[in-house]
Amino acid sequence: MGDTAHIITSVRNPVEVRSQEAFWNSYINITKEVREKLGNPSCTISIENINYRYFTEI
Repeated sequence: MGDTAHIITSVRNPVEVRSQEAFWNSYINITKEVREKLGNPSCTISIENINYRYFTEI
């Protein structure tokens, strides 16, 4: 392993991208392009799903 670690964090806003599948397909394609430009370093992807709600009035 090298001395440099690259961390990419992304958050899907369901209002902007309704399809979770479309988001992850795009994310993987972009990650592949970035890895290629960095010389194809080792890569792991961690997915965390969080359910949240917001209220304008209580």
